[in-house]
Amino acid sequence: MYTAVLEENVALPSVRVYVGQEENYPMACRHCQDHPCVQACIAAALKYDPQEGLLFDKEKCVGCWMCVMVCP
Repeated sequence: MYTAVLEENVALPSVRVYVGQEENYPMACRHCQDHPCVQACIAAALKYDPQEGLLFDKEKCVGCWMCVMVCP
């Protein structure tokens, strides 16, 4: 699935492929109960909806990576 996501660019909402300078790696949301990423987001780009799960608004994201830093 990792290669397919990278080649086709059709990632599932909670699966991302981060492209680095030397290597690429998949990241998947663990759907934590306390949602530390939502609390850490300074731009309100992340929200949790009980029906939909974690929602990401790309337009609001400022690229600070706080969500990644607090992710367990």
